[in-house]
Amino acid sequence: QACTPGFYCQGWGNKNVTGLCASGYYCPTACQDAQCSNMPCSGNCAQPTPYMTPAYAEGGICPSGHYCPTGSKAPTMCLNGTYAPDSGSASCTTCPAGSWCGMRETRPQACPSGYYCLSGSI
Repeated sequence: QACTPGFYCQGWGNKNVTGLCASGYYCPTACQDAQCSNMPCSGNCAQPTPYMTPAYAEGGICPSGHYCPTGSKAPTMCLNGTYAPDSGSASCTTCPAGSWCGMRETRPQACPSGYYCLSGSI
C-alpha cells in the first residue's frame, strides 16, 4: 500500500513508514523521502485551483501563503492576520503593526489612510 499521508517510506521492503514528512514540506501519499522529492513542486509553488484533482496531490515544498509543520499531509493556509512570504514555511508570521493581512497572504498590506492597524490586523 502507498505510504501514509504525512509520512514517507524510503527504500525497498518496508514493513512500516520510515518517518514524518519534514517541516516546510508536505507528503500527501507515496512519498519516498522527508521532502517528498519524488513528486516535487519546484520553486515558489503555484496556488491551488479548483481544477487540481485532488488539490496539492503532488507533494513537496510548502507553497507561499501556507505553512507545513512536521508531518503535514497537505499545506495549511495562513489565517487572517498572518502571512508566509516564501515557500517552505513551517509556520506563518504575525502581520506587523501598520499593516493588515488577509487569508493566504504572502506579504503584509499597508494600513490604509484614515485607519490604524495593530499587530495581527485583518
